Amino acid sequence: MAQESNNDSAQFGLGDIIVTAQKREQSLQKTALAVSVLGAGALENDRIVDFGQVGARIPGFSMSQPIKTQTTIAIRGAGSVEDSAGADQAVGVFIDDVYMGNPSTFDFDLFDLERIEILRGPQGTIFGKNVVGGALNIITRNPGDEVVAKTEVTLGRFNRFDVRGSLSGPLVEDELSGLISFSSRSSDGYTFNTFTGKRLDQDDQVSGRAKLRWTPGDRIEVLVGGDYSRDKSYGISRIYLGPALPVVGTITEPGRVSQDLDGGYDRTMWGANARISYKLDQGEIVSVTAYRESQHNTATDADGTPFPAVHFTDIDADIKQFSQELRLSNKIGDLDYIAGIYYFFNDYARIESLHLEGPPGSFLDTVAGIPFPEILGQRIKTKSYAAFLQGTYHVADAIRLTAGARYTWEKKYGNTVCILPGLQCGEVYDVAVSKHWSAVTPKFTIDADLADGIFGYATVSRGFKSGGFASGFELPASAEVPFDPEYAWNYELGLKTRFFDNRLQVNIAGYYVDYTDLQVRFFNGTGQTIVGNSGSSTNKGVEIEMVALPARGLDLWLNYAYQKGKYKELVLEGEDFGGNTTIFTPKHSLSFGASYTLETAGGSEIKFSGDYTYKSLAYTTPENDPLQGTKYDGIVNASISYTFPNKQWEIQLWGKNLTNERVRLGTSRFGLFVLPVNDFLNGEPSYQSHFGPPTTWGVTVRANF
Repeated sequence: MAQESNNDSAQFGLGDIIVTAQKREQSLQKTALAVSVLGAGALENDRIVDFGQVGARIPGFSMSQPIKTQTTIAIRGAGSVEDSAGADQAVGVFIDDVYMGNPSTFDFDLFDLERIEILRGPQGTIFGKNVVGGALNIITRNPGDEVVAKTEVTLGRFNRFDVRGSLSGPLVEDELSGLISFSSRSSDGYTFNTFTGKRLDQDDQVSGRAKLRWTPGDRIEVLVGGDYSRDKSYGISRIYLGPALPVVGTITEPGRVSQDLDGGYDRTMWGANARISYKLDQGEIVSVTAYRESQHNTATDADGTPFPAVHFTDIDADIKQFSQELRLSNKIGDLDYIAGIYYFFNDYARIESLHLEGPPGSFLDTVAGIPFPEILGQRIKTKSYAAFLQGTYHVADAIRLTAGARYTWEKKYGNTVCILPGLQCGEVYDVAVSKHWSAVTPKFTIDADLADGIFGYATVSRGFKSGGFASGFELPASAEVPFDPEYAWNYELGLKTRFFDNRLQVNIAGYYVDYTDLQVRFFNGTGQTIVGNSGSSTNKGVEIEMVALPARGLDLWLNYAYQKGKYKELVLEGEDFGGNTTIFTPKHSLSFGASYTLETAGGSEIKFSGDYTYKSLAYTTPENDPLQGTKYDGIVNASISYTFPNKQWEIQLWGKNLTNERVRLGTSRFGLFVLPVNDFLNGEPSYQSHFGPPTTWGVTVRANF
């Protein structure tokens, strides 16, 4: 957790962080749920620019990303790798109160933010819309009444060249202010393809954001914003790990691959939103309206060999969404309450074009003998309606009771198609699908100020993620069968404490989550994708977050999580996975760091920072194959920065992953397509993995005016 401190002020101690994790401003230390915060200072100093770097710091947080448009985020074991147009994620991502409806839109540049709040556990009462595992609440910076201009330039390894900047300030005195910000990221890539001679995993992204803040009176505030992002990053590496292949053998060194298709992205994302608030004497009325569009074209060599064995020659996605929320927060006597209604519409069309061809002597080549393409996909529309009410009653000065509930009704309808049949879909079809679900997700909490600086809470909450339709089934009749909704009951105890004149903060949460019909996706290695539900699953754990200021200028922090997840009942296509560990559930997660700021006699500052991350093995398949898991085995980051006396200029030298740990971000099995006949029949393991970046370093120059 990032904690803003008063280390540089006359008042030495931890400052108070204000969060909106419950749709109203509260002190982090008086918020009755497990929430971590990364503030603007931590995001900038630690160069946290994407979700992967966020996840490494947060207890109970896991992430899988074989490609950018297939990002899976999991909290407390709730996550799903099913990314079809008819599926949802278990962790909701919200930007300025706007729900981001699809995992293909999760990977974007994190810049010019005020903070990121990570809410752990079901948040189905206030946030709703598929937050059975938790929510990422991202708040961008608003324009203010003073002119603020800042920019930064970064040069680094692999020809890294990043430029960021923003300008904000008043346009009409005391009434209208504006902000514009931009970000550009580019690099030559950290993986070399020996087959094509090109570098893969390049960066080529530009993003921009604009905001207007209008305050025509003391009670009214109107925020209108828009954002745009373009990503043309080249090359997606997949390294083949398995028995030697005919003719070429195998490469087993991360950073070097031999694949005949470099692949890459062509993504455009944009959106517009308006937040209108009217302050009451003891509350406020808020309306949030948003529209977003995303177009994605992705090509990837899934088999990681110099043969066209499994090529996604084009994954074409077109996503449009509209959302509207209207809520009222107010106070009547000793009762604080929030009530609202919510509407969400999503239109998601996705077509996958594949080329399948077995290398000479492979099992597929022996059986099929000729290459064949395959085209399949979906267009699914989602309509979701919800109403919610939550109230907090102040029983006494130090004790509060909270109760609330949300009713959600959601319908998904559209078509699942097989345009050109192959292994995934056995014949041409265009099947209409339609299904609706509804759920009530209540929450009950008691919290109390137990002593000076000690806050405790106990909560019970329910989460809901609607059902859906998977794509790529062998028979058209199967395409009509939806997978069931996912539910979770979360039981949690928490303690938030501060000691030694606000120099030590220790927050602890213990939880037990009981999942029903946990959604599971499994690729069995013989060309079939299986999607189903686990009858019963559980996850229990403890999360600890500590921040300490032992001396002026010295900040220490530590996060630790222990969790144990288990499928009690899970049978997919006759295979029993009961008793196995749930996916995305590392047993141990540990991260800690320190920073020391030295003030010189001339008024300049020198800051030293470093952090360490370890996460034990998290499986990504229900069969618990360790070679298809993700592990952070001791990643070290460090930086040193110098701020000039006028505070306008700063130069920072930084290094990421100094231990050069190559993390598997995503792994698949395609033995059917590439292995020789005998190896395949003997069950030899064959994997294709995408690895995270190696050691990187660079220099960043910042200017503030």
